Amino acid sequence: MKIWQIDLNVLPDQWPDCLAWLNHEEQEKYHGLKNRHDARRFAVAHVALRRILAGWLIIEPWDVKFAYSQWRRPYVLGGPFFSMSRSGGLALVAVSHHPLLGIDVECLDQVVEWSWLETIWSPAEWRRLRTMKNAPELLLRLWVRKEAAVKALGLGLTHPLSQVVVPLSEQTGLNGARLWVRNNQVSHCWRLYDLPTKGGFIGSIVTARPVAPENLAVHAFPP
Repeated sequence: MKIWQIDLNVLPDQWPDCLAWLNHEEQEKYHGLKNRHDARRFAVAHVALRRILAGWLIIEPWDVKFAYSQWRRPYVLGGPFFSMSRSGGLALVAVSHHPLLGIDVECLDQVVEWSWLETIWSPAEWRRLRTMKNAPELLLRLWVRKEAAVKALGLGLTHPLSQVVVPLSEQTGLNGARLWVRNNQVSHCWRLYDLPTKGGFIGSIVTARPVAPENLAVHAFPP
């Protein structure tokens, strides 16, 4: 597994010609974003994703072919498996040979609405979190952990976040932490890792198996 972070405020080489690499779905999303600044960041992220996957597959970026799940999650037929998340001016991308993979990043400038967050906790989490209203950064970190878990599940926010039970510690440490996800009456125990992202952002990744600490390093892309 390898993880990259992309500065979405820096235009890539071959801009804007590289926009032609995006497929119909990507182009539709790009042109559908009313905020052109956000649209440009979306395009920068997807151009970088194509370059990363192309390097993994030893092909050209425009030759990367995506298929889409029932929930419109993109994937590469035959692998590798990947997960991407973006927030503000940063994107995170993880690529692995193993299928269960979910990554999420959020900007610390994001305002945490406590009243809305109350709906996503399990009963056990809620009993402990009622005392944490004055800890917005920790609440955002817990939200990021849940988002990474449902991305690993492949269902996105269609899956009830209250069925994802995350550790409430401030940091998971190099060895990660256990995370419980319930789906179709079956409970899964996965591994959760907080990531060393650039300042001002919080990132987490969820996998089915333990990850060596050296594989949790976050690399700048392009180098």
